[in-house]
Amino acid sequence: MQPKRQHNGERSAPLKIQYGQGAYAFSRGWLRNQYDPDTVQGKEWQRGFDASFFDNQDRLLQRP
Repeated sequence: MQPKRQHNGERSAPLKIQYGQGAYAFSRGWLRNQYDPDTVQGKEWQRGFDASFFDNQDRLLQRP
């Protein structure tokens, strides 16, 4: 007996991929989220982008 699948049988990549894509997009200056911002994937992309933004901001503010 197979376990029940969630999300109507849809499969998605692990969320760490979207997080990494968001971080990479920030490093390249790409501002457009390729995912729908209302989905979990879109929110993870945005979270990765924002984390890279704030890491960069902290790094710049620590300069003498």
